[in-house]
Amino acid sequence: MYILDSDACKVWIYSEKGELIRSFGQKGQGPGELLEPTSLGLLSDGRLAIADSGRRQISLFDVEGRSSGVVKITNQAVGDMLVLPADRFLLTKSGGSSISFDPTEKVATRFAIYDLEGSRLRVFGKAKTHENPLLTAFLNQGALAWSGDRLIFFGKVENEMVIYRDGKERVSRYAPGFEPREPKADMVSEKQPDGSTSFQMKVVVDQLCTAMVPLPSDEVLLVRAKERAGEDGDLPLELVRMNLKGKVVAKLPGLFSGTRDLAVSADGRTVYVPHETEEAWVIHRLDLSTGKSF
Repeated sequence: MYILDSDACKVWIYSEKGELIRSFGQKGQGPGELLEPTSLGLLSDGRLAIADSGRRQISLFDVEGRSSGVVKITNQAVGDMLVLPADRFLLTKSGGSSISFDPTEKVATRFAIYDLEGSRLRVFGKAKTHENPLLTAFLNQGALAWSGDRLIFFGKVENEMVIYRDGKERVSRYAPGFEPREPKADMVSEKQPDGSTSFQMKVVVDQLCTAMVPLPSDEVLLVRAKERAGEDGDLPLELVRMNLKGKVVAKLPGLFSGTRDLAVSADGRTVYVPHETEEAWVIHRLDLSTGKSF
């Protein structure tokens, strides 16, 4: 298992039992270094692909962590990434507080697909826009999964699931368990000791979904917020199974925090939930049918 530590710009590699094997990576702009990594995926030849928002590229590494080239993305912001069949990359055009739309598009789109040479093959998915560019960025971010021939997208700040298939999209609403606030952005001013005034954009959003992975039988496993984040920034999370109409099938017992990704074993029986502590990464292994850890 490979865990991308975006803050430390490192990749941690663990065994199936949760034992640390090795790690690699460091922050920087040199060969093999990462600046603002967002997502990780595996290519068909076993190499790792890491989307780097800060450098607008996809960095490639071999299994030992040695640099194996880059895929330059020149015409859009690099947000989150999924590695698709045939070693193609699906990228969101929004990541963090940045977003970019192609001015030649009549309708702004959320996603683009690139090949290993960095050529953009197509764009799709109507983007949501707002008069405030920061809220536009947040409204187009969420958890992604590729299932068969479908892209499943769960909004980060809207309780909305969108399924893209054959150029069409289907939208379902889902109940997050609490009433989220409408995303809001205001310019606030503050007097400085020297008498000057500083201005800052204050954004208020309730994060609803942090991770998602597809399951058999047209279901997904979703890490979603159980309530609003506390004053310390801690976000209580719950793990739920949901069908593709937005209905909760089951809730797995336990509360989680700091979970930004999930993995499911090949047989679909075990869920791996990584959690970052002050000392190290901890990987919880859960039986999907019972929710019990082992």
